[in-house]
Amino acid sequence: MNATLLYYLSFATAAPIVAAFQFVCSGSAALTCSLTNLYPDYEGTFVLQHIPPNAYMLVFSRLRVKTIDHKLLSALPTTVTHVLVNDSTYVINVKVPANASFLSLVILQTKLGAISFEPNFNLSQLTIEQAPLHHVPSSLLNLRSLAYVKINYTPVQNIDVSLFCNLTHLQTIDLKYNKIYSVTASQFISGCTSSLVELLLANNRLMRIIPSVFAPFRRLEIIDLSHNMLVSFVGRFQNTEISQLIMSNNLLPQIDLCEWVLMPNMTSLFIEKNKLIGVPDCLHKFPNLYSINLENNLLSSVSLAAFAQLKVLQYLRLAWNPIVSFILREDSVPPKLLHIDMRHSRVNYLNVSKKMLQQIQIHT
Repeated sequence: MNATLLYYLSFATAAPIVAAFQFVCSGSAALTCSLTNLYPDYEGTFVLQHIPPNAYMLVFSRLRVKTIDHKLLSALPTTVTHVLVNDSTYVINVKVPANASFLSLVILQTKLGAISFEPNFNLSQLTIEQAPLHHVPSSLLNLRSLAYVKINYTPVQNIDVSLFCNLTHLQTIDLKYNKIYSVTASQFISGCTSSLVELLLANNRLMRIIPSVFAPFRRLEIIDLSHNMLVSFVGRFQNTEISQLIMSNNLLPQIDLCEWVLMPNMTSLFIEKNKLIGVPDCLHKFPNLYSINLENNLLSSVSLAAFAQLKVLQYLRLAWNPIVSFILREDSVPPKLLHIDMRHSRVNYLNVSKKMLQQIQIHT
């Protein structure tokens, strides 16, 4: 059976302000409580003392306070593990105290311009979306248990990845949909202890990437650089655990893989919708590549010999390229290749043996 608590209070003050809040808890075994239109300076925080003991989430909506700090966050019962601040345009600053016991903090649709953290061993998930936040706070280092951070739809322009080097529990950094134009590393400690697995930088304004900035993150498996303005990706890539590298929807005219270390875990390579005029050299750096997407580039001549050393390659996607020359010889066909997609190319004729057509489906 659902439990519901409703509180309606209104206050009249000498100032021409009428403040009223609504407090609603709903759910069954675990409750979600919503607190709307709270004006702490006038109404206080006594309502927080009435949060049921089986409530795990507290949602603040249209919160009327400029700074969220210990007055609110330290008053929450330890049973509340998730805090959401939503649709609160009064909020411009957040200060998370050391004694905050919740595990997850989500801040959506505010005027947040600054956020800081005291040393805290509880907070493990942080999300900030749709706020005028210009910088990733350096005090993130104080969140000793942080495993997931998401900052989307903000005017953040620069990311110094060395900030994340010694967050030993951090696995995912989601920085999509910002205005990031540079990824730098101001300093790296040789004994970087990061456990970072996933770095998401899609839908930003990146034009150049020096891949060595990712080197200290030795457990990194997924990098998403799609939907940027990349024209250069030059240098030595040293992250041997990478399984997915996503560079689609950029402006790359070429990619030189020859300086990269061997990447035995790379299974998928996404370079569609760029300006590539040739197939990248040294694809043998990815011996276990299963699928390559080169669609929507500027490839005019392709030889299957460029993929010959990829012993487990099954899917080769070349659609929407102005290909006029496609060289396909039986002695250069990857042994596991099953599909070649060449739709919407300019190739009018393919000299392919019946034996090869029995092995490979070629879509033209």
